[in-house]
Amino acid sequence: GHQKVTRPEVVLLSVVGLLTLGGTVQTVRSHLAREARMAAGEASGIPLDHLAVLYFQVRTRGEDLSYLSDAITESLIDRLSESSTLRVLSKNASELYRDSDLPLDSIAATLQVGTLVDGTLERRGDEIRVTVSLVDGVSGAEIQQKTIQNPAEDLFALQDEVVAESALLLGQWLAEEVDLREARSGTESVAAWTLFQRGEKRRSSGARAFDRGDDEEFTREYRAADSLFAEAERADPEWAPPLVQRGLLSDLLAQASSRTDPGQAISWLNAGTQYVDRALLLDDRSPEAHMVRGQLSYIRWREGLVADPRESERAFEQALSDLEEARSLDPSQAEAWSILSLLYSEQADNTEAKIAAQRAYEADQFLQSADEVIFRLYATSYDLEQFREADQWCTEGKERFPNHILFRECSLWLSAAPSLQAPTVTPEDSWAMLEAYLDVAPPGLEEVLMYKGQLLVAGALGKAEFPDSAEAVLSRSRAPRDLDPEMELLGLEALVRLHLGQEEEALDLLKTYLTTNPHHREGWQWTAHWWWRPLQQNPEFRTLVGG
Repeated sequence: GHQKVTRPEVVLLSVVGLLTLGGTVQTVRSHLAREARMAAGEASGIPLDHLAVLYFQVRTRGEDLSYLSDAITESLIDRLSESSTLRVLSKNASELYRDSDLPLDSIAATLQVGTLVDGTLERRGDEIRVTVSLVDGVSGAEIQQKTIQNPAEDLFALQDEVVAESALLLGQWLAEEVDLREARSGTESVAAWTLFQRGEKRRSSGARAFDRGDDEEFTREYRAADSLFAEAERADPEWAPPLVQRGLLSDLLAQASSRTDPGQAISWLNAGTQYVDRALLLDDRSPEAHMVRGQLSYIRWREGLVADPRESERAFEQALSDLEEARSLDPSQAEAWSILSLLYSEQADNTEAKIAAQRAYEADQFLQSADEVIFRLYATSYDLEQFREADQWCTEGKERFPNHILFRECSLWLSAAPSLQAPTVTPEDSWAMLEAYLDVAPPGLEEVLMYKGQLLVAGALGKAEFPDSAEAVLSRSRAPRDLDPEMELLGLEALVRLHLGQEEEALDLLKTYLTTNPHHREGWQWTAHWWWRPLQQNPEFRTLVGG
């Protein structure tokens, strides 16, 4: 439905059947409507990121659910207002149009916003159903819709889910539309722009297929998108965005094939680099082009797709250089900041890694890798012994991503941290944290994570001055070799025993671990971590980790 339809094809389709033709007509109408919205938005001058959340309307008669609809609306206003990338009108502005019969585009025009968030709420038996709609402010047309349904007794979970899903919808819509509007300004060719837009639609469809785990459709849609971007490039050879998008598609296809077919992944990376190099010849100050080339180099390094260590180092440095250039040209490049944070962590520069993660979060709290950014903010704060901030980011992660196992594990690490500044919890709370951690364990990893969690509980018990209980937990927390073939958990047990005052036992465990895995000695960055501070001047420890 999104492919270019020629006149002979239209004739053929009309012969084949009116039903198929009707579907094609609907697609064309949808495309024209989107074009009209784009043109109207550009003419109005109202930014998409200026938005208002209208009070959700209750559709159930005979039951007053207005308290719930108000709570959901106001929670959404509060959450979106926290974003530095959005301008969200206050509750007072939304109150002016509670239960209003005015057309949505009239409300948006009066409030001078480019996007509206609207919704309804109703009871369906024992459940509450909330429908959230994203509306283009200029045309009043609904852009996206999401329905969330939860048990009526679990209203807090419903409220949190509505806020999270609405924020995600909004982030996706704004990212797509703002990118398209900015890209359009670079070409005078209607054909190039139309092809580019169709390519974006196929790319979006492929991304949704990837999220569903449909690899076949993902590949098909991305290849179709690549063909459309190639046509757009031919329609306007002086326009860089189609080349940048081809580079981005190559990056994502390389990631998808890197584990199963490294040779194919390398081919995609090489092709992507060529596309972006050509884009930079057209516009060497394109932050998007530098961003994508940095991502391509990063994937080459991260997935180990270069055998020569010197080439791997060059890929790392190229990624660093391009991503720093991208963020220099456009400080709002959240994804560039995010990957830079990871690269700085790899260089053991926790301060720069934390600053970069903070900038990524400030630039876009709803970016696709928001979970990684929040976790890195937690981890760098933890490694810098900034435990209050680490606790705040751990809590933020749990609130936004309640089923993400790392945001359950971070509570255990904080409770085990041998520092007066880190939180101390009761034994009951330690076991409750472990239970919550195992509740979200990925299938197949429950047992090994149980041993890991128990080691952290032992650390928390020792910190809370229950050494006998800690020792009892440690005695039953040695994972069998089939679950932990490289004996990684011995390192964690060594840490816990070290801070229980068992220095010799800790050294013996490290000897076993590093004898079993001598390749881990090289660049073992954790030797300088504050966890190992009691051993850092110990000659035996220095000899052991130094090989």
